[in-house]
Amino acid sequence: MTPPWHRCRPSLTWQLVRRSRHPYRTPLHENRLSQPQDQRANSAALLCQTESDPMTDANLASERAGPTNLGPLDPKNPTPLYYQIYHLYRQRILTGQLQKGDKLPSESALEAALGVSRITAKRAMDELAKDDLVTRERGRGTTVKYSVPTSSMEADFSGLMENLIAIGDSTTVEVLSFTYVPAPGPIARALGLDPDAEVQKAERLRKKDNQPFSYIVTHVPEEIGRSFGPEDLSNRPILSLIEATTPGISEAEQSVTALAAPPAIAVVLGIPENAAVLRVVRVVRDRLGRPVQHIEVYYRPDLYQLNMRLSRVETGPGTRIWAASTTGTME
Repeated sequence: MTPPWHRCRPSLTWQLVRRSRHPYRTPLHENRLSQPQDQRANSAALLCQTESDPMTDANLASERAGPTNLGPLDPKNPTPLYYQIYHLYRQRILTGQLQKGDKLPSESALEAALGVSRITAKRAMDELAKDDLVTRERGRGTTVKYSVPTSSMEADFSGLMENLIAIGDSTTVEVLSFTYVPAPGPIARALGLDPDAEVQKAERLRKKDNQPFSYIVTHVPEEIGRSFGPEDLSNRPILSLIEATTPGISEAEQSVTALAAPPAIAVVLGIPENAAVLRVVRVVRDRLGRPVQHIEVYYRPDLYQLNMRLSRVETGPGTRIWAASTTGTME
């Protein structure tokens, strides 16, 4: 007789057996695996269940969303179990492993497969809905609504100005604010200015295919900033505007970090609050070595790739390290 769990896909059968050996399995899992055959059949059916319909051989979406594909939960982790489930599904949605229209497992399926309470399963799904990643409808279940963008921007750093020109050809810029303010302490120090010296501050949103992909904040010394206005920033790369009034751009110092998006920036970029963003901070200098721009950019990681070419460099006798042969970024 074919075991009841073979009514699902073979891959799920293997995962069910594999998960039973995991050190983080809870007593509820072990009890279920030792149940009589007819009860195990019910549990196996739950592993295949979504809120709208049972899994069939043609239902690949249900297999992608199956709870056994999540990986084990860690009861020893101080992170609540509902958040572990939420985080695992959220990552799979944002990375495209789960696609728009895919059905997520029912609360009862999550309860049975992961050994959590119905309240825990419900809260995990509700959190995904709050992030606008899924829709939840009575009688229809939970469905992925987020669609991973189909295109992304790349920077290979071979030429900063060339990259900016290429971006300008395929993107649009919206100037959110344009003003002159006393330079905050860190900005004044970075630009070599006296405390509270006037600087031009501009906030912009760059879009590709009508989707926001970067939020930009620039500070420029007043004597340079007075040479262009907000309309110029909408139509030309800011570095080309700066070069028009200086001896030319020579070098830049840059740092790249990843962090959770602050609420205001998340709204502008159209991403969930606390979603990961790539933050680039750069100080640009002209050919005389003078700082001419401080720029801070927040990139959506699903729309931006950071590529670097590395070379093996000899730093001493018998010592070689990887070093970037080109540096820079895309605004």
